[in-house]
Amino acid sequence: MPTELGRKYALDWRGNPPHMLQPDVPVWYNFLEKWGSQFLSLYYDCLLGGKALTPEEQEFNDWMDDVDLEEDPSPPVDVVEKS
Repeated sequence: MPTELGRKYALDWRGNPPHMLQPDVPVWYNFLEKWGSQFLSLYYDCLLGGKALTPEEQEFNDWMDDVDLEEDPSPPVDVVEKS
């Protein structure tokens, strides 16, 4: 899945950023006042992915999703930390 930036926001937009906690909004806007000139625009709620897959790569990924991997037959190990 490729990266999708979504809606582009202007640097002077001061609405409610999607999914940002309300106590963080004033901190974010203070940051933009000080450092915003270094940015061209803002994007919130970006879907970060990788490169777009070729049909062959997608087919391989779909095939791998269907493969049942055998469970590791070795017994579990308990780790105890002592200080």
